[in-house]
Amino acid sequence: MDIDTLNPEIIKELNVAFNEAKLLGAELDTARRMVAITFSLIMVDEEGHVPDDTRIQVILYPVGQLCASLRNGEWNDPDAQIVPFQPEQLLDIIISFGGLHIYGWDFFDCEENEELIWKDKISMNYENGTDGKTHTLHIFQHGPGRTLDMHISFDNIKFFTPDYSEIPITEVAKTGRRGWDALYSGNKNVQNHYQIFPINKS
Repeated sequence: MDIDTLNPEIIKELNVAFNEAKLLGAELDTARRMVAITFSLIMVDEEGHVPDDTRIQVILYPVGQLCASLRNGEWNDPDAQIVPFQPEQLLDIIISFGGLHIYGWDFFDCEENEELIWKDKISMNYENGTDGKTHTLHIFQHGPGRTLDMHISFDNIKFFTPDYSEIPITEVAKTGRRGWDALYSGNKNVQNHYQIFPINKS
């Protein structure tokens, strides 16, 4: 995929689509300079129904950097203990959080995350090559008394269904937007499925 496809408008839509997604797993392939991440998104199909399987795999490549901070403490605890780990331990660490949500509206190319406010609390830092720096993704798991932050720099992105069929990036954006539109429009089936009930502004 051409890196120009990940343009500001698509990034804006992807940030919406990934809000409240569950982070199910992530693996770093250092040999291929690739990161594979599995999420469960808030999805609605064109008929307004929640798909039977809302998982999606995100492939980032080439990856120029993946740095992570695992801390025994709350996300805003300056004295939280830093827990070092190796790249091959990443999947087990994420699984140990039990598939928590990520939240907010700013995951891709986030300027605030570029500053890496936890940069002095690094548990693992992988860097390779002079490329892989076009885009960034920041994801996290904030559990009770335990926090994981990850910052990934990459050039290209692809999306796949659980049966490894590739999904166009525009369809990922549309599917996520439909999900949030359904929630805010008062679709009770969608709200009950995801247990998300937006504030009634009327």
